[in-house]
Amino acid sequence: MIGDGVRRRYESKEGFVSVVAAHTDVSGRALDIAVAIADGIGSGERGIWETTFEEETVTDLYGEQVGGAGMLGSLMASFETLVEAGYDPEVVALELFASGELVEVQRAAFRTGVLGQLYYHSPASRYGQLSRVPRVSPPETKETMKAILAEIVNGNFAKELAAVEADEYRKIDELRESYAQHPVFRTEQVLRAAMGMDREEQA
Repeated sequence: MIGDGVRRRYESKEGFVSVVAAHTDVSGRALDIAVAIADGIGSGERGIWETTFEEETVTDLYGEQVGGAGMLGSLMASFETLVEAGYDPEVVALELFASGELVEVQRAAFRTGVLGQLYYHSPASRYGQLSRVPRVSPPETKETMKAILAEIVNGNFAKELAAVEADEYRKIDELRESYAQHPVFRTEQVLRAAMGMDREEQA
């Protein structure tokens, strides 16, 4: 959960799920303390799961690197495909993500489940999504996912990140600036300005 979400869900009393772990438990109370902290910040409303430091670290990094990177890659490729086919970039960006529809889809998925939220969609949307999964996520994609998982587990990603840290995280800025030049994100800025969203963010 991102920090903003932790605070917002705490204030609204909506709560959020937490996972807790105790690795070196000298006092014998480490897990109880972790559960109490999780409950104190609002996780008692949704649930607190016990895990291990290794499991949480691996699954969290994997979710960021496969889920997050997959979302960015899919977004850019989808935008390119439609624009190259002659469709208006601003309309494409609105349809893909900029209208806020994806936020509502995620909220519905949180309330009713990933498959459950499909019933808020039209039959064309439901069929299109379910029938095209194998084509947009072919079997070879899983091999890439396995390779990324292996890099996390064997420590190669940690070494890579340590080198980035030693260089004062300049690589992150370079990557972000590189992606910022992609037409989808330039179009996003135009749309955000037109919708007054940049002013809201500054406020």
